[in-house]
Amino acid sequence: MEEFVLGAPRGGGQSLQDVLKMERIRWHPDKAQQRWGMDALFEVEMEAITIVFQTIDALWVDRQNRGDIS
Repeated sequence: MEEFVLGAPRGGGQSLQDVLKMERIRWHPDKAQQRWGMDALFEVEMEAITIVFQTIDALWVDRQNRGDIS
């Protein structure tokens, strides 16, 4: 998944950091529960959403720590 995110095309002059920031918000488990409701998601779906969020968050944090905003 990391390879997919890092290799995805970015439009509108967005930096990788901008895209990661936006995706962190989109994939946050709390946001998913707000969007679809607490009872609408199965446990396996919440686990998958959490894994996606954790991967994107790790990429974002890594780039924050390195000062890599490209």
